[in-house]
Amino acid sequence: MIFTDAMTDWPALEAWSMAAFARDYGSDLGVAQLGFYDWRGGRATTLGDYIAKLDQPASTLSGFWIDRSGLPVAAPGGDADNLWSFIWEVFSKHPQLRADIGPYPHGAQNLFDTLPQATYAAMEKITQNTYLSLYLSRKDTVTPWHSDLLSTIGSLAQIEGQKRVTLMPGHEEDDRNNEGFDPEAPDYGQFPQMGGRPLYCDVIEPGDMLIIPPDWWHHVRSLSHSITISHNFAIPENASRFLASVQTCDGYHKAKPEMRSLIDLAFSPEHIDGARPQ
Repeated sequence: MIFTDAMTDWPALEAWSMAAFARDYGSDLGVAQLGFYDWRGGRATTLGDYIAKLDQPASTLSGFWIDRSGLPVAAPGGDADNLWSFIWEVFSKHPQLRADIGPYPHGAQNLFDTLPQATYAAMEKITQNTYLSLYLSRKDTVTPWHSDLLSTIGSLAQIEGQKRVTLMPGHEEDDRNNEGFDPEAPDYGQFPQMGGRPLYCDVIEPGDMLIIPPDWWHHVRSLSHSITISHNFAIPENASRFLASVQTCDGYHKAKPEMRSLIDLAFSPEHIDGARPQ
């Protein structure tokens, strides 16, 4: 589902651009990441240089290569110019920018927004995931076929540029071996379980917000250099699915009892029912 009016009042639509980020935060350090599934490290560089060289090979970026553990290496494995995105912890470094993108999402009770800071931090630590990210992507960057983490609702909010998104409803029995499927060049011989499954394709433009239901598979291609916010969240209707998924994480079982209790309470039916708007 694409909402074309969900971001009308967001300051980010006017204030954020590649040029503005280069001007205001160009000295910030980050990683031009290689790979999505098989993160292979990338080029440690500055945001400003990454933006200035969007149309140039990754090997021309200033800085140095790092492996997936963050250690310097002479050269990365695989295609060194096949960058996925610039990994930049923007909302940690510049928390004031969070005010430019609310409310998020439009018209839904985002349970993550109601969590106390300690509970939100415990959730990220236990699941080893980040639920709000900003992606600065080159033209033709591809995020391969995947479904989002822990039965959350996914969303893509487009700030600059265009992206083509292909989606497919989840189907638990047939989805165990879907990774590697390419909807742009489908191979139904290799993926016979995909035959006959409906695929939905659309393009998101600046000001569009795409909502992705839990466990739906999707593939994304940047049609131009683009700025996109990715946010995963839960609402009351899928809170129990999210909590059940969290409780299967290794981090949940290794966490201290008090951390587990924070998560269990936050997504319990009793707590959520009490937090619903009256």
